[in-house]
Amino acid sequence: MGQFCSIDIETTGLNPEQDQVLEVAAVLAQYEGQDLMAMPAFWAKVYREIITGSPVALFLNVRLIKELSEIKLPLHTPDDFNLSGQWIHPDWLGGLFAGWLKQHGVTRESKVFPCGKNFQGFDRQFLYRMKGFPKELLHHRALDPGAMWAGWGEQGGYVPGLNEFPTPSGLEGKEHEALFDARKALYWSLRFMPHTTLRQRLEALG
Repeated sequence: MGQFCSIDIETTGLNPEQDQVLEVAAVLAQYEGQDLMAMPAFWAKVYREIITGSPVALFLNVRLIKELSEIKLPLHTPDDFNLSGQWIHPDWLGGLFAGWLKQHGVTRESKVFPCGKNFQGFDRQFLYRMKGFPKELLHHRALDPGAMWAGWGEQGGYVPGLNEFPTPSGLEGKEHEALFDARKALYWSLRFMPHTTLRQRLEALG
């Protein structure tokens, strides 16, 4: 069973060696024609005792930093996690994400294809450094809506950013919110996707 999993993260900077993941969201497209808002979703905010990062990234994520400053410890336990944006310990993320994927039928033999705005070049580099992240459940090939909608324009070749796409009807939130961006990226990836097999498309090209 092939599935597409849109993943988005918010971080304190661009360097996966030193900057931190603050928020992770994922949305799972299980079959063709599935309603975007009905797709299974994973959403977690990642607790940090000390924040390090770049001024620009910290400014973009000021809502998360404000929430973080108001947290009352101790955190909930992993058993209490309900997928709705709770704050979790960084070491819990990998196991919780793996459990969510497996709950929806994802295994080593039936991996998901990751999707997202620059997942390959950015998100993957951060997530695969986190303890226990289930990279064995993700294909190495990924979808990027910008690349799928690339084309030739007046200035030559161009790859659009996710912010250039309209917000789908009924989708609430705003840019730089992980769950909003994950849903938006998946929506525009699926809108481009043909309804024929690769062989059929190649044959149509002659």
